[in-house]
Amino acid sequence: MVTIAMRSLSLLLAAFLVCTSLNKCLALASAAKLVKSSAICGNDWYYFMESEACYHIPTEETPFASALSYCQGLSAELVSILDSMEYGSVSLILEQQEFVEPYWIGLQTYEYTPYFRWLDRTNAGYTHWINGTTPPHTDRNACFAWSKTPANNGWFQVDCQNPLPFICKRNVKVDHISRYNATAGDLYSPNYPRPYDADSVASYYIQVPYSYIIELTFDLIAIDSESFIKVFDAENLVAIITRIDRAPIQIVLTTNTASIHFNASEAGNAKYIGWSGSFRAVIPTTTEGSWTSPNYPSDYNANESITKWVQVPYGFSVAFTIWDFDSEPIHDYLTIFDERGYAYLNVSGHGSTLPLSVRLSSHTEARLYWHTSSPDVYRGFNLTWVADPNYG
Repeated sequence: MVTIAMRSLSLLLAAFLVCTSLNKCLALASAAKLVKSSAICGNDWYYFMESEACYHIPTEETPFASALSYCQGLSAELVSILDSMEYGSVSLILEQQEFVEPYWIGLQTYEYTPYFRWLDRTNAGYTHWINGTTPPHTDRNACFAWSKTPANNGWFQVDCQNPLPFICKRNVKVDHISRYNATAGDLYSPNYPRPYDADSVASYYIQVPYSYIIELTFDLIAIDSESFIKVFDAENLVAIITRIDRAPIQIVLTTNTASIHFNASEAGNAKYIGWSGSFRAVIPTTTEGSWTSPNYPSDYNANESITKWVQVPYGFSVAFTIWDFDSEPIHDYLTIFDERGYAYLNVSGHGSTLPLSVRLSSHTEARLYWHTSSPDVYRGFNLTWVADPNYG
């Protein structure tokens, strides 16, 4: 069996976003789910997971018509912005650029409500005009641009002949989408065990419960030499599988969400049966860790039930220390169970002597259960665990 945890540094770099400050990197990676990724979109394209779209900003400045032709030559269009989330994501891309001029966008006037639409004929249900001022919609040949200066952040009408930078957008081609929200499941290429369709893309989105991670196994790889399978751990590309990789292949991820994208080339020509695999939720094995109530040290939320599993290596026991605890004394509580369901500790209220320690003798797994049902909320808890070598 071939085990892949992180395929190679080059694959990680393919999914890493080059940006000018740490704060912008964090905003792009976590808030916008945006990566600069050649693996999905091609070189110098950004990929936004929520819209499953790719964005590219060329280095040249041209009039509107030339910008439109340039994007269409890339099988794309001048950018459309369909909601506030996409606006925020593309805005962050623009902040990485050196241009100070506005950028051409693919907006045009329309004679019917809402009076503006995008070049792909989608109505502009979302707009972001500078100062909230909507321009006239009577000029059928009007062109629009996006200003990103601090004083003027938004869209406005511009002379179509002005040479400006521009933004191209194209959707990721997806012919087959599967979504899983489970603890285990089987995965197959489209039509399996019959041959997959040539020149197609299949995407698989997987989520397992909180506190688990995903273990992927590919049992069979029978694809043509130009097709490949991309595996993402959350937003990070961790593996690209081709026909030269020998099954079974196991990939242990670090989060509870994953996506798999199978790019089938034209060379397949309905001659190859594809691939098969599976996923399962596993408890990550750790030697130490920590957990807090939601919002800690601020007040937790009412009406929550949260389960977290902890596992330490074989031959160790798991030992917990509760450093802080403050809850409503009757309805809100924290319980620590072993894997058999035996409750080792139940904590509630305000008067516990801290720190409070408990060791699960001869047990490598523990289940932590936090429950709140009172409208009265407090600070909650802060705990840590370690792998104790005294197993018995």
